[in-house]
Amino acid sequence: MRVAFMTDQHFDTSSRWEETLRIAKWCENVCEALGVDLIALGGDIFERRPNPLEVRTVCEHVQRLANIAPVVAVRGNHDVEDAIAPLNLLESRWRIYADEAPGSRLITLPSGELAHVHLLPWPKRAHLLANVGDVGREMAGQVGYEALQNILRGFGIQRQAGVPSVFVGHVQLGGSKVSTGQPLAPGAEFELTLPDLALAQADAYLLGHIHLPQKWEIDGAPALYGGSTRRTAYGELEEKYLTTVDIRP
Repeated sequence: MRVAFMTDQHFDTSSRWEETLRIAKWCENVCEALGVDLIALGGDIFERRPNPLEVRTVCEHVQRLANIAPVVAVRGNHDVEDAIAPLNLLESRWRIYADEAPGSRLITLPSGELAHVHLLPWPKRAHLLANVGDVGREMAGQVGYEALQNILRGFGIQRQAGVPSVFVGHVQLGGSKVSTGQPLAPGAEFELTLPDLALAQADAYLLGHIHLPQKWEIDGAPALYGGSTRRTAYGELEEKYLTTVDIRP
């Protein structure tokens, strides 16, 4: 299966809007030309709480993508709660799965084959502790981290022989770098490691949040930040592009 991955699009009418529209259209054309089996959006679709024009534009963009192949999307740290939920209501040839909470989807691809997709939106301590109860401020970080690891383990135990497994998450990964080449400064409530991601036992790990493309391997499977599809800030001098990953289970 071939997966097209784009992330950190940051649709924002106040920031190079015409360029954003041009790149979005280019991504649609590439996905169609390549005949991809799945399209994954890695979060930060919006820059902030979206205005009506941004909502309409994103809906039209995702709808066009979903007429090519099934689309999965996760909420990023810039996406306010419920910002991407309306994408699930769009009518299209293929299903759209825009998840605000961690979950797994068994998706039928255009070929008729199945794929397991594990979705991890930007992890927030309050959400992870919602079902745990009051654990005290001192223990909240550790308990939340263990809850996040358990979610990743839950992804892993669903693995089925012969069914490709894809992890899509908006996360901060330790050891990653920003566009200036400097290590990422702490700032997220949770910072994951490659061994943490390995708990999901995926055939590919597609990550959003860092705008500089970079990659690693986990047990032979690619783990990568796709990078933003456009330059959203000064210092982002690297080439921007859409990433494709070919997976053989």
